[in-house]
Amino acid sequence: MFHGAVTDVFVTEDVSLITLANVPLSSDVAAKIFTAIAEGGIIIDMINQTPPYQDTVNISFTISDKDLKNTLKILGGLQKEFPGIRTDINTANGKITVYGEEMKNVSGVAAAAFRVLANANVNIKMITTSEIDISFLVSRDDLEKAKEAFLAKNLNERTV
Repeated sequence: MFHGAVTDVFVTEDVSLITLANVPLSSDVAAKIFTAIAEGGIIIDMINQTPPYQDTVNISFTISDKDLKNTLKILGGLQKEFPGIRTDINTANGKITVYGEEMKNVSGVAAAAFRVLANANVNIKMITTSEIDISFLVSRDDLEKAKEAFLAKNLNERTV
């Protein structure tokens, strides 16, 4: 299924998803938001942005659950400068990552990963990718099921 491209599966527990809705379409605004979070010593993992609509975007990112209170305090401080931004919070999540150096050279890995999660009835809240990994944010309740579904597939299996 993974054509030998996926070699590891990693799990990260206790992940919070924050979505900033109605962010003005401006690199400066995004820079101010992420600079404030960085200055608070908070590590951001996954980041995703929607395409612009009427000169605004939604930006979603993940942090450790332990950083949620501090992150919300920082975002609250930015509310004065950007009053139109709405903050949505989704807790009780985990991240599952499939990884392999050869993923960049093999087609169909993403399709196979989506199929594994679909067959396990695991809903995906957020996705980020690179050439060598795909990370899926899922409900904490589905995290072990997602991991087992991937591990049940032979990661080095070369046939669909």
